[in-house]
Amino acid sequence: MVTRSSRLFLLISLFILVSDSFFVWLNYISSRDAMYESLQDELSEAGSAFNISLDSNMDMLEQTALFVASDKRVQELFLAGKLAVESEGGGAGGMESDRIRQQLYELLEPGWSEMRKQFKVRQLHFHLPPGALSFLRVHQREKYGDRLDEIRHTVVDANQLQRTTRGFEIGRPYAGIRGVSPVYAKDEGVRIHIGVVEAGMSFSQILDLLIRHTHVNYAVLIKQQELQHRVWSESLKQLYAGRPPVSGYYIEASSDDEMSAQLLSDQELHQTLFDEGKIYIQDGAEPLAMVALPFYDYQGRQDPERDHIGHILMWRDASAVIANFNKSFNNNILFAVAVFVLLELILYLGMRRVTQQLESEVKFQTGQLSESNSKLAQRNTALIHSLHDLKATQKQLIESEKMASLAGLVAGVAHEINTPVGTSVTAASHLKDRVVKIRQHFERNEMTRTDLDGFFDSSEKACDILLSNLQRSADLVKSFKQVAVDQSSLKRRLFDMCDYLQEIKQSLQPRLKYSRHRLEIECQSPIELNTCPGVLSQVITNLVFNSLIHGFGDDPDQSGLMRIEVTSVGDSHLRLLYTDDGAGIAERHIDKIFEPFYTTNREAGGSGLGLHLVYNSVTTHLGGVIQVESKPHAGVRFIIEFPRVFSHHEDKDDQ
Repeated sequence: MVTRSSRLFLLISLFILVSDSFFVWLNYISSRDAMYESLQDELSEAGSAFNISLDSNMDMLEQTALFVASDKRVQELFLAGKLAVESEGGGAGGMESDRIRQQLYELLEPGWSEMRKQFKVRQLHFHLPPGALSFLRVHQREKYGDRLDEIRHTVVDANQLQRTTRGFEIGRPYAGIRGVSPVYAKDEGVRIHIGVVEAGMSFSQILDLLIRHTHVNYAVLIKQQELQHRVWSESLKQLYAGRPPVSGYYIEASSDDEMSAQLLSDQELHQTLFDEGKIYIQDGAEPLAMVALPFYDYQGRQDPERDHIGHILMWRDASAVIANFNKSFNNNILFAVAVFVLLELILYLGMRRVTQQLESEVKFQTGQLSESNSKLAQRNTALIHSLHDLKATQKQLIESEKMASLAGLVAGVAHEINTPVGTSVTAASHLKDRVVKIRQHFERNEMTRTDLDGFFDSSEKACDILLSNLQRSADLVKSFKQVAVDQSSLKRRLFDMCDYLQEIKQSLQPRLKYSRHRLEIECQSPIELNTCPGVLSQVITNLVFNSLIHGFGDDPDQSGLMRIEVTSVGDSHLRLLYTDDGAGIAERHIDKIFEPFYTTNREAGGSGLGLHLVYNSVTTHLGGVIQVESKPHAGVRFIIEFPRVFSHHEDKDDQ
């Protein structure tokens, strides 16, 4: 009996030991995968923040170029310079071209100094069509007259298409982020295209902002052969003197030059980071988690078939994460050992007690052997249940570890406001300068009708830019605030549905008039509603903007149709059907489009709030329901039903 009990004890102990070890191993694998996934997600969010910041700064440069191009004095001098170059044989022109070039530089130099100081703009460049003929580099005025047709495609496209362009490109002196705007002037009453003006900056300001908000280090890497074919040889020597190429890459910008060069020199990283695009954790005294994303220039963004020109390398200190992982794993081992010892003790005591009872029953009451065996079976069942409970507990610990990795939300939306605010500051500075000059002319009694007209024109344009950009800032703030729960400011009133839809359509005309897209409304008056018109306006506006951005892609050559149909559903409800004939929605996205911050267009600056606001507004503030139907390349249908009278939001106000 003792021998059989010992064998059983050893077998059960071995089973518990194997099970315990297996679950510790599973926990290790799960925790390790969760750690990698957490680091991958954090670095992916850092990459998204980089793209958002890059687009924001390109918007600022585009607005800066547009602001310079709208100056009437710039237009007149640029037109005179173009005519002088044409009359003097093209290229750099002659003495008259040089004289006008000097006048244009003197006009721009005060504002240029302010732009460099406040917004870190390092490039302002005028180009003549066709293609890209350099007329004046304000940042390097001794260089002009060279053709850049083969390398400056933002300029070539802006001259050819006569519209603003933006993107990253490698120029003759150095690479940079560009924003290009066409310049027009009136010649004998006829509006003509003169050329383009380009504003550019480096990545330094972007990286400084990102490091403060993401705590991730960045390096913008450009393939060395891309620079060899485009940059002037003397400029290339200056670039390489400051940052020599490492392993075929030039470090265009970095939050830590020394660490960037050190990482590039490690050949083991290249395949994992640059070829496979996976996360890599470098062991050492201070372990680092790294990811490299492909980086595209202007042509690469226009043509998906083109290869990338470099990478965005991101890394962060992973010592704390790995230390937490090791600590958690060690705790799991200690916990497993403690559980094993406890189970062994319980098993030993239980089996000892059972054995004693069996021996006692054999000696004193053979007739109750069956009852003793039944008790032993019950205790074995309890032991198995305890083992099952242990498995369930360990499974919960694994799930808790996984859930711990799901932290954070998309960061850095506030920096989107920087572009309109920065442009407003520039416009206000320019307006102040004009006011000072016109006051000086007035006080000296030197003011002419031309000075006054120029002051009025410049002031009106500056005010337009101020109003539009400040309104854009207000709209951005309002859009993000609408995600919050507090809706106490909503008011309802009695209004006619059809008339109000026409008012909404009228408010959207500034957005539609520069495109070939159309918005049609089918609604038979009168249809009286007693609900919140502001919410209805927000819903229609967001649906139209969603069609313009995602359905039609803001393609100026595309002619899209958006349609709104309103019908009654009984006496108490309305059905609003919104359709477009755009690109549609892929099946894998259609179940997620109403989720907050979910977007398929983040690299172009999408925030993912638009359709979430639509859903929240319809269900919460109109008391209705919304459904979506779509297929790729077959447009989209939004079906919205809501009551004619709804006062839930007003009741909240009263509270």
